[in-house]
Amino acid sequence: MTFKKWESIKRDAAMEFRNRVSQTCLGSDQAPFMALIQQVREFSAGETGKPRLAPEILKEWEEYGLKLIDNWDVRLAGRLAECFPSCIPKEWQGRKLCTEMADNKNCDWIVYPVAA
Repeated sequence: MTFKKWESIKRDAAMEFRNRVSQTCLGSDQAPFMALIQQVREFSAGETGKPRLAPEILKEWEEYGLKLIDNWDVRLAGRLAECFPSCIPKEWQGRKLCTEMADNKNCDWIVYPVAA
């Protein structure tokens, strides 16, 4: 049986998330992202009287996303893989995933695809 540790899947999902964040900011079509940033800046200026800078907003967004991934429930491994496909092997994509606790010293959670 081929499996992957849950912590490794979350680490790979976080890496894909970081790449997407940087592509959103630095990619060729920045218009939607910049429009969103402008709305957040205007909203924050209304609350505090001082608009927030785009890098601050981006950093908070990235930290929030990484926290969500880190706290992701292993029972929803398939949903994480749908959101971040590169976190699992290509041959697993589109397949139902199973999770169980490994029979090792650390009792790691492992993930593997249902047999075809």
